[in-house]
Amino acid sequence: MRLNHDIEPDYGQGGESRGRTWSVGRVFGVGEDPLTWWSFPLMKVGGLRVRVHTFLVPVWMGIEALAWLPQNKLGPVHLLSAMGALLVLALLHELGRGLFARWLGDGGDCVVVWPLGGLNPVARRGAAYPLAAESGGLVVNALLVPVLALAALGLGISHSELFFNPLEVNAAAANLNSLPQIVVWWAYFMNAFMLAANLLLPMLPLDSGRLVNAWLRGRSNTPAETAAKIGFVTAGVLFLVSTAVGQGHLMGVAVLGAVATLIERRRHVLPVADVYDLDPVIPEEPPPPSPRRPAPPSPTAELDAVLEKISKQGINSLTSAEREVLARETERRRRG
Repeated sequence: MRLNHDIEPDYGQGGESRGRTWSVGRVFGVGEDPLTWWSFPLMKVGGLRVRVHTFLVPVWMGIEALAWLPQNKLGPVHLLSAMGALLVLALLHELGRGLFARWLGDGGDCVVVWPLGGLNPVARRGAAYPLAAESGGLVVNALLVPVLALAALGLGISHSELFFNPLEVNAAAANLNSLPQIVVWWAYFMNAFMLAANLLLPMLPLDSGRLVNAWLRGRSNTPAETAAKIGFVTAGVLFLVSTAVGQGHLMGVAVLGAVATLIERRRHVLPVADVYDLDPVIPEEPPPPSPRRPAPPSPTAELDAVLEKISKQGINSLTSAEREVLARETERRRRG
């Protein structure tokens, strides 16, 4: 993949750089895209490259661990189960989204994973079915809901633990009795949370925001501006609501949504890096000019050089090549 933009080239990702200038202007002005370039490779499946965000994933894990410290009632097993489930589900979500888009023929070749899914669109520019191409992750989460619910019921988890107040997660999780119940229940809850967030919040980098962007392309003269306004309003409302109910997770999602929407709007206003081209290109230096080979000497010049050598050093000083020149020219003149 090739990348064209009008600033100094970068030579790596995920913190690897040579000559890269880090500044606020590069991130929010005309520089690189921190949502996609700041990532490291994880795997490759079916031609789809999967990358993990260098900053968001470890920071989220650290903040999540700190947030659980005052809530030792549940313990580290619940924490690890919740974090592990969300990361695995995010990976499955992005694999489904990216591979489904590629199956349709409209997908790119890379996804960048964060805890709630992906940070880059998968539908190519000019895709025939952009809405379908961006919906693969939602399909994966929707299919997992009954699977995980049946698994939870099979482990003895009651219906009341599957249908509970989402603002009182700890109360529901406290009734779990075994490690398999804890692991499956957190997978069920995190999958439902991921599905709800990506389906109900029309802001980037969530799937609903990308679906709105794709839908507006053929229905608005300024699709990027319209989608950005929707994203900013959604992020603002979500931030206010999450502040009122004391949900730090949703506050973080709202802040990231506002930043992602700003970056997407900037990408359309100031055309810089293509969102699909995550591999920067080292500018190719023009090949050095090939040295000119001297034109081969004319037969007359060769003969003159041989005759001059004979006059100075004698005929015995000639090399085999010079003797061939002398014989060839003698025969030519005899015939001519």
